[in-house]
Amino acid sequence: MKDYSLIKNRIHQYCLDQINDKIVLSEAGMREAQESANNETKSSAGDKYETGRAMAQIEKDKYAAQLAEAKKLFKVIDNLDPKKKHDKVEPGALVITDSGNYYISVSVGKIIINGNQYFAISPLTPLAKAIIDKESGETGIFRGKEIKINKII
Repeated sequence: MKDYSLIKNRIHQYCLDQINDKIVLSEAGMREAQESANNETKSSAGDKYETGRAMAQIEKDKYAAQLAEAKKLFKVIDNLDPKKKHDKVEPGALVITDSGNYYISVSVGKIIINGNQYFAISPLTPLAKAIIDKESGETGIFRGKEIKINKII
């Protein structure tokens, strides 16, 4: 028998790690864009200078948006308690169905643990909406197909 509580903890930690990596990469990208803009000031003049600075600012803004989104996702996942037991499909639940295994949290994608596939999905995805608030043994309809909920952890 699988220890789904341990699996749920591993999935939760994986999500935290993935989002933290996005935060680190976004912060590094912002720093690099700022350094690029600063270097343009030192080495260029005229229109070329303005174009270089503008492009660096656009790049910095792109990373700032990615950073804000990653921090928002981190807050969502960090507020979920992987030790909490769930009686229905809701954020923080690991849901075992006849068509797949889903951690209702943030959209991180496919996670392989002990050779089994799990998907971290947002409660706002169409699939999650089809099974949200359902209990073990109940079914939801997604894309015309019935999904039976076998277990909720």
